[in-house]
Amino acid sequence: MFMRGPALSRLSAALSLAVVVAACSDSVTSTPTSPSDRHFAPTMSRVAVPTSGEHVFLMRGNVPADFTARVAAVGGSVMSSMTEIGVVVTTGLSDADATALAGSDSVAPDYVGQWIQPGEIQVAESSPPTLADATSAQPPLQAQFLPFQWNMFQINAPAAWAKKTGIPRVKVAILDSGLDPDHLDQGGAPFGVPSTIDADKSIAFVPTTSPTGPPWTDDFFHGTFVGATVTSNNFGTAGVAPNVKLIAVKVLGANGSGPVGAVIAGIYYATMAGAQVINMSLGLQVRRNDPGAQVVISAFTRAVNFAQRHGVLVVSAAGNESTNLRPRNVVELPCEAGFQLCVSATGAGNTFASYSNFGLGAIDVAAPGGDGSFSTSRWIMGPCSSHSTDPALAICKDGLHYIFATGTSASAPHVSGLGAYLDSQFGGRLGAFDLVLRIEGNADDLGPRGFDGRFGFGQINVFNTLSPRHFW
Repeated sequence: MFMRGPALSRLSAALSLAVVVAACSDSVTSTPTSPSDRHFAPTMSRVAVPTSGEHVFLMRGNVPADFTARVAAVGGSVMSSMTEIGVVVTTGLSDADATALAGSDSVAPDYVGQWIQPGEIQVAESSPPTLADATSAQPPLQAQFLPFQWNMFQINAPAAWAKKTGIPRVKVAILDSGLDPDHLDQGGAPFGVPSTIDADKSIAFVPTTSPTGPPWTDDFFHGTFVGATVTSNNFGTAGVAPNVKLIAVKVLGANGSGPVGAVIAGIYYATMAGAQVINMSLGLQVRRNDPGAQVVISAFTRAVNFAQRHGVLVVSAAGNESTNLRPRNVVELPCEAGFQLCVSATGAGNTFASYSNFGLGAIDVAAPGGDGSFSTSRWIMGPCSSHSTDPALAICKDGLHYIFATGTSASAPHVSGLGAYLDSQFGGRLGAFDLVLRIEGNADDLGPRGFDGRFGFGQINVFNTLSPRHFW
């Protein structure tokens, strides 16, 4: 409803199935009816494969103090040393040298894959933006496009916004393709509005290809959309948790791919950097019986459980293959690793999304992800990165455009936002276990009565979770 002109292309991703671009504007115009499609062939499978020259070491204890020097002595270098969980990621070693360095510990080649699957992109031009006075962030109830954010009403967020707010002390680490330092509703730099991003704590484990911006700049589109679902400046779209902060942890490149070791390092970093919540709207499958797979899976699980022990709530997307996650011969990372909340998707009207993965014991809760053919009343809306290097998203460069998307990528940040919003009521000191209990215990039971493999404990309810009568 916010668009005019011809459609340019179409994109579906493994965890963000499709997007359509719109701009912030006071005018409402018609949706394109005859899009012109441009197709992209996926470059990698969602099943991870070992990569040459990079290794993951899994120590029985802490990382030895001289390990970096020992790696350098044989021509390699340490990319990430996670001392407290006994995990090291290296580059430049041969398999033989890595095995010799490991000794009685374990080592395996790092795995790499397409955490977010390239597919088809559809971009529709929109009317020019009309800006309000952009001197400070707005309350979420004043967001221009809130009437079209059916997802926020479905989880009862506006009722909570009328009574409570979040606090900047609570931070959500977005492990993704980065965040946008320049979008009006995110970094806001060109517009002089407060940033939702803690730039000092943001980091890149995978370099950006954007010619401008910090190393953690989102050169894709995915991380920007995901982060703004958690929190936003609320000019165009509202985020679940007003006034909390985001930490950009860039672990994916401009095409949505990246190594498992970078994500493991991102989890560890976010925990040490003081995040209260970690969001991973991404997914990769690792075959259980691949040589070395158990090393990588175990290292990933260690990182997730390390975060939980430090009070960090970890939230991940279930994935979009309409697949029963249990039992089978692959592990869905991060969903099936360690203590966390794995989130399935619902469509408008509290239905189970047709694409969402499921599985008894795998899914913990559900949240809106959208479903069906494109409609502003069926898809999720959020900002489009102004630094995307995809030519099809060049329209987003002004920092005022928004996309519509579907997928469990959109579901997970609703839950992360709720975790941050709830933790804000306790000064950021509630802890992961209590956050999980309160989120699950106040969810709306959907599907079969009680816990089930599609909705888990149910669809999250923001107001009920934050209501004092539910602080048990």
